[in-house]
Amino acid sequence: MSEAVKGLGREARARQGRERAGWFGRLNPPRQRLHPLDKDFIRDVFYNGCDPADIDEATDLLGSFPPALMNVPVTCTAYREIVCENDWALPCSVQERMIAQGGGVFHVERCQEANAPYLSNTRFVVECVKRAAGEDV
Repeated sequence: MSEAVKGLGREARARQGRERAGWFGRLNPPRQRLHPLDKDFIRDVFYNGCDPADIDEATDLLGSFPPALMNVPVTCTAYREIVCENDWALPCSVQERMIAQGGGVFHVERCQEANAPYLSNTRFVVECVKRAAGEDV
């Protein structure tokens, strides 16, 4: 996602004389189907700490993504990087290593959430996005 919005940030749009981004998602690689994961596994690892009703809805919406995206180096951040301290899917050491690969482009925010802070602590994520957009929160 981050690479897909490179050049669409507030400063880049201002240099182009644009007030807002007109579209998102420039990357459109061919879709490759991943092997389906067990929903109980997904529940436990990706959505630990979330409301069970939210988990049910989220797992019903899951699909696949192109695995090739996992090999794209991240050099642009679409929003502030959120390190989730209680993430069972992506341990903090891995998150920190990914951030380091960005060479200092990330502004890091931390939370005590698991892998899905957008479900378990929506207010925190919204505040992060607002700060990244330049708003005072």
